[in-house]
Amino acid sequence: MSGLALWAHRGSHGRGLLENTLPAFARALAEGADGIELDVRASVDGEALVIHDADLARVGGGALAVERTPWRKTTARRLQGGAHVPRLREVLDQVAGRIPVNVELKTVGVALPVARALRPGDRIVVSSFLDEALAAFRGAAPGVDRALLTERTPGEAPPWARLHALGCRAWHAHHPTLTGSEVRAAAARGLTVRAYTVAHAGDARRLAAMGVAGVFVDEPGALRQRL
Repeated sequence: MSGLALWAHRGSHGRGLLENTLPAFARALAEGADGIELDVRASVDGEALVIHDADLARVGGGALAVERTPWRKTTARRLQGGAHVPRLREVLDQVAGRIPVNVELKTVGVALPVARALRPGDRIVVSSFLDEALAAFRGAAPGVDRALLTERTPGEAPPWARLHALGCRAWHAHHPTLTGSEVRAAAARGLTVRAYTVAHAGDARRLAAMGVAGVFVDEPGALRQRL
């Protein structure tokens, strides 16, 4: 189990901390997470903001549409627990290269703002379910590692052609449909496999035995204790 990396999915959240916020990322660092995962969308004026949903309703900030609003107005809005939507650069400065950060592109339009936000020393993997977003990011920052996110039906073939066409170095797969033979086939192709979103120690042990390199978890500290 020592080789399985635990990545904090939207930071280490719950127990009073809201996902994708600076306090959640601070907790992930304090818990010894091996990496951090976050989501990004672009403001109307081209800033990469760390937020999963298209608006702030679910996280307590009201029906403010992130992609139609200037970033200063979005980041000024208070969310549950008093947190705010951070800019991607704020989070990267907070992490300061101590552990890698997986940046999930929620739209095609956020690819260029993310590329502009990066600086030397950032340890980044950029992922997306959207082929067009990964292709746009590849054009803007070809030296940054990319990962394809997939959610497959049971028995659906692995996305080898898409991974190759996009120049991805990692495959981020929904863990229930992932098999050991697929993980071995990915390794033979030079791909790193990580799995999302894992909550139970038994699933983490199963994935580690299959050769999965890392798992995305909501509370890495708690899962590490159970392991």
